Amino acid sequence: MRRFLILAGLVALLVPLFLPVAALAEEAVDLPTIHPDPSLAARQRGEKVFRDICNQCHSMKFHKNSQDNKPYLAKTPAEDAKKAFGKVPPDLTLMAKARKGGSAHIYGILTGYDPDKNSDCTSAGGFNKYFPGNCIAMPSPGVTEAQARDVVAFLAWTAEPNEVQSRQMGLPVMAYTAFLAALLYLWKRRVWEPIKAKH
Repeated sequence: MRRFLILAGLVALLVPLFLPVAALAEEAVDLPTIHPDPSLAARQRGEKVFRDICNQCHSMKFHKNSQDNKPYLAKTPAEDAKKAFGKVPPDLTLMAKARKGGSAHIYGILTGYDPDKNSDCTSAGGFNKYFPGNCIAMPSPGVTEAQARDVVAFLAWTAEPNEVQSRQMGLPVMAYTAFLAALLYLWKRRVWEPIKAKH
């Protein structure tokens, strides 16, 4: 029994090493570099693009619309979208954090369509160089690069609204921690050095 358990453990450890290389390569996509604009203006423009274009199929159930303070619900019924694309389009509230690559993944998908290579795919969306496997179900939203950047800024903010404030607080907190550590070190020396001298 002990030998069986040891063998089973070794198999569990070694199996991932022999996964098909092609399967792993399909997930490896070089994403574009993007740094979301944290400004309010970019977020507002991005929300408008989302409302006018993305919201046709995608929802944001955990974010309230700035116009009526209600969650964004997809304008296309889920069943209709599933029939058209083969799956229900995902909720985008936390997409910038949920997907590997985050903002770069979203920006890549929005700007990676190549109609000249659509013949290589049978999916509804056609060819997208930044989508794993390159064939995507989502049709091109037809946004410009500037609109894509604004949508990314909006989705990055909805996924973590306090990120900018957290980064701004980071340096003062680290400086305070370093000052406190130095103060405690000096206090420790003052208290313990006379005791050590006596011994």
